[in-house]
Amino acid sequence: MALLAFSACSIVKRQEFRKESETNKLMVDLDNNASLKMLVMATLISILLIFLSFFGFCGAFGDKICLVSYYLVFASLNLALVIVGGIIVLRFSKIPQDLLSEHMADYNNNQTSKDLVDKIRATLGCCLVHRMNNLEELKYATENQIVTASCCDSHQQEKCRQFLRDQSFQLMRWEDLNGIVVTEGCIPQIADMSERVSGFTLPFFILIGCLDLSAILLSTALCCRI
Repeated sequence: MALLAFSACSIVKRQEFRKESETNKLMVDLDNNASLKMLVMATLISILLIFLSFFGFCGAFGDKICLVSYYLVFASLNLALVIVGGIIVLRFSKIPQDLLSEHMADYNNNQTSKDLVDKIRATLGCCLVHRMNNLEELKYATENQIVTASCCDSHQQEKCRQFLRDQSFQLMRWEDLNGIVVTEGCIPQIADMSERVSGFTLPFFILIGCLDLSAILLSTALCCRI
């Protein structure tokens, strides 16, 4: 019951996280509802645990080894599911990162990808997948039409657009361009937010795993006693 309440509270917390800012909303949208699916999975597992606990309770007090054996098998299967769920949570940060890389590669060929990347850039204040560190990297990205007006610093829009039209790299220093074009990468910021999202999903699977392990040990002891 405590786990069920914990699951419900975290679903509410996820919604509050989503409403905190446009950045958080974008992060939740980028994960393709993976975190919500995990929380729903945790809720279903908690309901299953209540059902299995009833089997264990009846078997323990009735000295019915059959029910206790069923309880042991179900608890073991549930632990396996929890381990898989935990692995998914640990890999959660890769979901939005892979999605961004895919859309960034298709930026000039797909309007949907272009719109999504532009939205991410405007919301997170970043430009490419990774940070640009020198003039050559910026020149290469601009020539390949990856750096567009959505990479312009919000306070230098006109100057930046002029620079992108002229592509006058030889006339400017990197230090000057760094203040006109956003050079920060999007992946580090997404990874940081992914950790926040995973922060309220991973504890579920740790708690569920501990409960499952306790159930396995208890049911094993009961089977031996009966």
